[in-house]
Amino acid sequence: MEDNKLDIIIEQGYDFVMSMTLYDYNNVVVDLNGSLIEAQMRQFAEANDVFPFEVSHNGVGGRIKLKMPHYLTKEIPFTNGVYDVSVLFPNNTRVCVLYGDVKIITESMR
Repeated sequence: MEDNKLDIIIEQGYDFVMSMTLYDYNNVVVDLNGSLIEAQMRQFAEANDVFPFEVSHNGVGGRIKLKMPHYLTKEIPFTNGVYDVSVLFPNNTRVCVLYGDVKIITESMR
C-alpha cells in the first residue's frame, strides 16, 4: 500500500469529517501558507459529476480538514467511488497528497 492511499467510508445522510497532517519525506510538517487545497469525490476517475469536499487548513501546522455536510452526502447517487486531495503550493507545484476508494453506506444498507 502506498503512503498516500487511504480508503474511506461515508455514511449517506450524515456529516463526514476527516483531518490529516501533512509531513514531507524528512518527517517535517508541511507549510501550507498560501496553498490552495482541493478535494473531490467521483464515481470513477473519469466521471464528470464531481462531489467536492469543503476544505480548510491551518497554514504552518500542515493540518487539513475535509468536510461534507449531511445534505450533500444524502445526494450521492452511487455506493462506490474514488476521491483525491491535492495541494497547489505557492511555487505552482501541484501534489496529490491523498487518494483512495470511497464506500458509501446507504440508508438501506444500515
